[in-house]
Amino acid sequence: MFKLDELHEAHGVSGNENEVRTYIKEAATELGYRVKIDHIGNLICYPIDSLDWELQTLVTAHMDEVGLMITEIKGEKAKFTTVGRIDPRNLPSTVWTSCSGVKGVIGLPAPHITKDANSVVKVEDLRLDFGDDDIDVEVGDTLVMDSCSFTSGDSFFARNVDNRIGCYALLKLMENAPPDTVFAFLVREEVGLKGISALFNTLVIADQIRDHINIDVCLEKPGVGPCVVLKDGGYLASRDLIEHFKEAGAHEFTVGLGGTSDHAVSQVFCNSIGVGIPSSYIHSGVGKINLKDVDKTVALVTEVLYHL
Repeated sequence: MFKLDELHEAHGVSGNENEVRTYIKEAATELGYRVKIDHIGNLICYPIDSLDWELQTLVTAHMDEVGLMITEIKGEKAKFTTVGRIDPRNLPSTVWTSCSGVKGVIGLPAPHITKDANSVVKVEDLRLDFGDDDIDVEVGDTLVMDSCSFTSGDSFFARNVDNRIGCYALLKLMENAPPDTVFAFLVREEVGLKGISALFNTLVIADQIRDHINIDVCLEKPGVGPCVVLKDGGYLASRDLIEHFKEAGAHEFTVGLGGTSDHAVSQVFCNSIGVGIPSSYIHSGVGKINLKDVDKTVALVTEVLYHL
């Protein structure tokens, strides 16, 4: 019905999430949900027989990933800017694929003709080389790093585990969720939590939802299981929801390192809590998670949903 590697392959740079949204929409429909896409692009999935006033709990994950956007094209080369936070050290000698399927490389001169081969080149000094000046790209096109996903033991590696793995967990949750639960796959988290802000500020959903659980990655070591995020930046978890997670068997609690996600916005509107799937190497060409952590996250959140 839906597969993790297929979900990973979908292009979903912030502001250009249509490909991944289409994939998730088809999966949600097959799972028996009625779906709605709001004005900013959030995909909201309602239980097929539910009435709006019956909804109590919202579970979310963001669809978007970091990437590049073309800002200027001259011949076969293009200037670009980053969309979301990307370490410039990860950019040289990488291959990128545009939303139209065109591949380009960020190249550097040979080290023996470079004055300071140990320095980090600034983003504004790098160029995408498409190899031909007759290419199907234009200013505003987004690109993702051209890297394959693969599994090794219990580990799964992919460029966009942040937060495609959260989307996968939501789809698994939707297979066995209580009928008062609505799921939302959010846009533009990587550029300032825009999707969740639009969802709560412009839709009546803010009046329907009592509790919100957001699933994202966290910067803990993969393999320790799901982490309940107590604090991160200006976010503080709901004490009531913390107790529900404890009763459901949660044992890993963490104070974040400043990478606050969508639960920071929703805490203003309802009881809110973040659940982190431990990850390594995010915002690069090859992030890492542990598949057992995903299964444990789904089991834990399912238990909490029925507690609520």
